[in-house]
Amino acid sequence: MEAELVSRDGHFVPGKPVETALRLKIKPHWHTYWRNPGDSGLPTKLDWQLPDGFRAGNIDWPYPKRLPLGPLMNFGYEGEVLHLVKIETPHAWPAGKKAEFRAKAEWLVCSDVCIPESAELSLTLPASSESPKRTQFETAFADANAALPAAGPGAKAEALSGKLRLAVETRANKPAILFYPYAEGLIANAVTQAVDLSGSGTVVTVALAEPPMELPKDIRGILVAEQGWPQFGGRRAIEVSASLSGSLPAANTGSGNAENLGLTAAILLGLAGGLLLNLMPCVFPVLGIKLMQFAN
Repeated sequence: MEAELVSRDGHFVPGKPVETALRLKIKPHWHTYWRNPGDSGLPTKLDWQLPDGFRAGNIDWPYPKRLPLGPLMNFGYEGEVLHLVKIETPHAWPAGKKAEFRAKAEWLVCSDVCIPESAELSLTLPASSESPKRTQFETAFADANAALPAAGPGAKAEALSGKLRLAVETRANKPAILFYPYAEGLIANAVTQAVDLSGSGTVVTVALAEPPMELPKDIRGILVAEQGWPQFGGRRAIEVSASLSGSLPAANTGSGNAENLGLTAAILLGLAGGLLLNLMPCVFPVLGIKLMQFAN
């Protein structure tokens, strides 16, 4: 596993943002995670230490791929990935003076087992008034930027009968489309998603997670089309945001015995599912890490 801070340009122009990235080169048959890791895993994090006057933005995430693992479905990356970050620079920085960008990177890399890793990384760039010169990572930055989701069209969302229905006012070339929500625990990640290309729009129907979480007021995420979105220059990913209408149906109110039986069955199923997850070596360490984060 290789990790380093890289930049698109060999120097920066004071007052203009500089494009940087955490570059992870992942070993074959291993993977890291997207901002929503799916059923297990943790997203990659960056904690920056910058000179006065510099400010780092949030990570811009290229669209992920689905990573099946037994009954689970995770979202993440294989091979090489750039976690893009733009750093704002001060106007008053003297030409020729170097700036050191430091960051602590933390990520979880998984195969049959999961290994939490971290590194203290740094990148030093000089200031110049000339146009920035591209580095050896120009192609990697271009590919990563092309994999960022484009701002999507108008969208509508409704939740009915345990399903989320998301409609957008654009069409892809083929119905090979997947919805990746930003919120963890919103959908049943491993369940097949239904796609309807009707008229000039696209409707994606996905199963909500069981047991259902409290639904957010706004549904946000990305739609990834395998053959691209013609309206958006062939980009594979578009960002969607829609206010949620509709709600989950009320729970059945049968007899007291039926309620007790349903509760007992739910508890037993939950215990069985928990035992199954704990027996999977790739999931067990993730549970401990998340518990430590919660405690902190």
